[in-house]
Amino acid sequence: MSQQAVLVAGNLVSFAKDVTEQDRQDVMDLMLYADLSASKKYDQTTLSISWLNHYQQRLIKFGCELKAFIDPETLFASDLQSFYQLTCQVYGSVGSIALSQQLRASFSALDLDQTAMDLFQRSMGNARSVIIKATPCELTASNELMILFCAIKLTSTVDVEGFLFWKETFRDLSIRPDGGVFLFRREIYDRYRAGIRSRLAGLSEQFFHPLKAPQP
Repeated sequence: MSQQAVLVAGNLVSFAKDVTEQDRQDVMDLMLYADLSASKKYDQTTLSISWLNHYQQRLIKFGCELKAFIDPETLFASDLQSFYQLTCQVYGSVGSIALSQQLRASFSALDLDQTAMDLFQRSMGNARSVIIKATPCELTASNELMILFCAIKLTSTVDVEGFLFWKETFRDLSIRPDGGVFLFRREIYDRYRAGIRSRLAGLSEQFFHPLKAPQP
């Protein structure tokens, strides 16, 4: 199924072809509003758990019903092979097969694997963190709009151990996923649409960037 995609404040939001223009606009507006609201209160990198909690609370308040959550357990990779295996577990943990496949394609388009490689190869000294977000959306056979929001925080650490002339460097990468599958309740969002659009007036060109849709 072909997709349409927009980068919304760094979050790759993609839609199945049969998602209506109204639904697409509503989801994009809500994602941007949630991002701006969370960023007013918390730094996305240093306070990522609080940021993501606030973000998802905004989604729920304005019409998204949580159906399943992504286990936020922190995973640890010591090399790229283990990183690939762990991220595959995240992709398949919640949502339909189509959403899972689109999530994988979205993170591929966002160069998640390359980011991990860079963190393994270049990080020195203090920990360094990166957060990458993707949100594939699909319509069910009963015309319900399902949203899979997933954020992955990568944090690299480098430890050097040695004695006299011997030294060994150990690199580790922690992977903390967050998010969930949400049912977009149109009848609830209808009550907030005008207020959200008013607060976002003039911001679409700054934060909405259409992209070629990632293909599974």
